[in-house]
Amino acid sequence: MQSILSKNLGIKVNVAPVDNKRIWASMNEGTFDLSWAAYAADYDSPYSYLTLIYSGHLLARRTGYGNKEFDSLFDTIKSTSGKDNILRKYHEAEKILMADTVPVVPVKITRAAYLTNPKLKGAVFSFVNFSLTCLCR
Repeated sequence: MQSILSKNLGIKVNVAPVDNKRIWASMNEGTFDLSWAAYAADYDSPYSYLTLIYSGHLLARRTGYGNKEFDSLFDTIKSTSGKDNILRKYHEAEKILMADTVPVVPVKITRAAYLTNPKLKGAVFSFVNFSLTCLCR
């Protein structure tokens, strides 16, 4: 990641290896410039990932990020019904985030391959529990 940031964005990154206890303390105190973290969705919905940006979420608090417009829209998503209405709200939330300085940038989503019998019908494979690796700040 250090090489990618330097080569593609011209950002000089100094890496400081620290123990796990110090990593979490630094994240909780906000005494870092850039952090590398992983997250796995709890369920198959964009909502699970959008919670990372919501001001009340631990990751958003650790980055110091907050957007009242996004938070308000996110609160309405919780009580919105109907697939099309919910998808519209997710799209609105995405527009807000894309226009703002978002502190979480997905850099990798793990994938899995499934070997199934061609006779198997109706199986649904979800991305839930696949790890999303992101840069934070």
